[in-house]
Amino acid sequence: MRRCAAVAAALVLAVVVRIGAADYLTAGVDAQRTGWMKDEKIFSPQNVSGMTLLWKTKLESTPREMHNLFPPLVVERVTTARGPREVLVVPGVSDDLFGVDARSGEMFWSRHFDSSSDLATGAPANTLCPGGQLAIPVIAHSATPGKDVAYALSWDGRLRQVNVADGTDARRRRSSRPRMENHTRSTW
Repeated sequence: MRRCAAVAAALVLAVVVRIGAADYLTAGVDAQRTGWMKDEKIFSPQNVSGMTLLWKTKLESTPREMHNLFPPLVVERVTTARGPREVLVVPGVSDDLFGVDARSGEMFWSRHFDSSSDLATGAPANTLCPGGQLAIPVIAHSATPGKDVAYALSWDGRLRQVNVADGTDARRRRSSRPRMENHTRSTW
């Protein structure tokens, strides 16, 4: 009987955790940039005044002009080497991307994209266009649950595909060149 009660309690907890979960996969939450997180059920007018700061962390990103870090994106249930985690993906203007554990604030991966925007190369900078990553990435769920991909545009114009779980390159590599077909006969 106790075992059944424990299993029932675990199922209820899993359902409650799932209902309370809300991904924040793009700037402004949705394609219209409304900022409305319809699935977020934790905050209410009654409890928001009791919010407290749980952690702070320092991310090594070089500021440029008046820019540095952008708002984080939130991905629930990412399968990492440390188990399932809620991951914050934090972009930095200096072509940086960080993976932070939302519960502890621990940074567990970081990426710096090689780019011609590095100040050492003499790239000009100004307040409106400081060089580096200027757009907030977008995160897409993959066909495999927990294997999400962040799409980030670096200063050199390359679209970067980063595995949210570990910060590695998520691009699919072809094992061989695509086969070219003979198109000597045309129908037009």
